[in-house]
Amino acid sequence: MNRWLFPVNAKDTYDIHGAYKNLDVIYWGKKDSKVKIGDIVYLYISAPEKQIQYKYQLLNIVLNRELTQEQKKYWKNLAELERYSGDYLILKPISFIKNESLFLDAIRRNRLINDDEIFQGRRNDKIEGKTQEQIQKANQLFDYIDRFFLDDAELKDNIFPEEANVEKETFPEGGKKQITVNVYERDSIARKKCIEIHGENCFVCNMNFGQTYGAFAEGFIHVHHLKPLHQIQQNYKVDPQNDLIPVCPNCHAMLHRKIDGVEMTVNRLKLFYEYRNK
Repeated sequence: MNRWLFPVNAKDTYDIHGAYKNLDVIYWGKKDSKVKIGDIVYLYISAPEKQIQYKYQLLNIVLNRELTQEQKKYWKNLAELERYSGDYLILKPISFIKNESLFLDAIRRNRLINDDEIFQGRRNDKIEGKTQEQIQKANQLFDYIDRFFLDDAELKDNIFPEEANVEKETFPEGGKKQITVNVYERDSIARKKCIEIHGENCFVCNMNFGQTYGAFAEGFIHVHHLKPLHQIQQNYKVDPQNDLIPVCPNCHAMLHRKIDGVEMTVNRLKLFYEYRNK
């Protein structure tokens, strides 16, 4: 699996912010023959932010086709779109983050790119025809970027095995596997839909990470299954509105504690929280 960094002009060319929020996948012009299904794609917002903000994964590559109106409406420069006649990458959204360390100037200060270098074109951590030093520097850049995109799905494997991280229109769940604890393989668009429905505040204590810690924490929240997956033991379809709720990590941990062998419920935990904070 390779990693790529694509620039996008969100001001004049493509409304990536709206597309990330509303589209399950986006169609991206294929301009490099080396890109392969499964590769990770980071998006650098060249204007107006000059910051890396999005992580996507390549689901498929399709031959030249007319985009649907739903896909087209996020293009601000339709003339540029009409000029394109190549194949498309189908990219699935993974995560979004705003972090000061991912601004272009911060990456330059960390000597990950040269002072006069900008993110134009595509970068790959397996660069053919480049020196070993150039390949190593590209790897260092992507390793640096990776650290800031540890999303709930990755944190969950080490901390909260029951955290929801789901993302398809039908939302199939299941696929039990063994890591250090039993966890369930999940996809991730139902998680996004849950947050769109319920918001980014904790369902129990009302904490909002962006308001508490600042811009770099905006959008961070865990998602909790109201019925633990280990009780289901089979594939099922998740309803993001009724099966999932956003919770902060503290409340999430408490939801997985038992009192005298009885599972904690959201309403019960709310009562504990409200009583202690009166």
